[in-house]
Amino acid sequence: MIKNCSAAVSLPGGLVLRQARPADLDQIGALLSARGEPDDAVDHRLVVTDPDAGLSACAVVVDGDRVVSTATLLDEEVHIGGIRLPAGQVELVATESEYEGRGLVRALMNWAHERSAASGHLVQAMIGIPYFYRLFGYEYAIDVPQVLNVNSLPPAGGRSTLRAARPSDVGAMAALQAAAQSGFDVTMPHSAACWRWLLAHESSNLLVLDHDGTVIATARTTPPGDETLLAEAAARDEAAARDLLSGIAPGPRTAPNRRAVLPPHPGCRRAARRAASVVLAAPHGGRDRPHRP
Repeated sequence: MIKNCSAAVSLPGGLVLRQARPADLDQIGALLSARGEPDDAVDHRLVVTDPDAGLSACAVVVDGDRVVSTATLLDEEVHIGGIRLPAGQVELVATESEYEGRGLVRALMNWAHERSAASGHLVQAMIGIPYFYRLFGYEYAIDVPQVLNVNSLPPAGGRSTLRAARPSDVGAMAALQAAAQSGFDVTMPHSAACWRWLLAHESSNLLVLDHDGTVIATARTTPPGDETLLAEAAARDEAAARDLLSGIAPGPRTAPNRRAVLPPHPGCRRAARRAASVVLAAPHGGRDRPHRP
């Protein structure tokens, strides 16, 4: 029998593990920002205010009224060889430094696993601190893609327009992503909720390349600056990929520090290699930024 995952659990030292409440949100955001990145607080707010996730997706450990640890479980779907498996993904894990070493993350992982089982998940996906989550039964399965340094951008070749994505573009973006991922044995498409979060996120730009009213490419980028990080790129063909790369970084066509993630789509991959002096770089940090919440 699966335990009631919404029930409060007493922990040693008078601490309590329970579902997050509206009054906790500011504290959770401050904790995630302090122990991770400010964007994590934005991610969390998007998740817990979404109708497909909500506060039940997040648990906290409290010391009285103080939130000292937290974790969030996302509902996902992993595709393996054409078979769709309901999946869970633990994200947005943080603990106050003075409360480390008390087993609070282990308690939160137990909550996440019980909630995941109760939700019918058959597999877990995890992107996190190297080696740490092996403590909870996880093993490495798929490498995080490496990064390409793109030192000069290709000239635009068509009449396409790069613009911010709209809710009405989700179907076209999802189709492009599905085509880009079709050559892989294991994929994890964005959920409908995730598309909403990406459209609303403040720290990355979800873009589409529009050609006469048809979306022919899509990508997500960090805001323009000395370095632009391109992620989740997908294009209809190589010409669209080249126009996408050309449009992501306004300004001079030569930019020594421009950087782009090597996209999975073969057309994007070829265009990136032909566009610039390209070198492989180490993956950036423990997550792929810009990331999904």
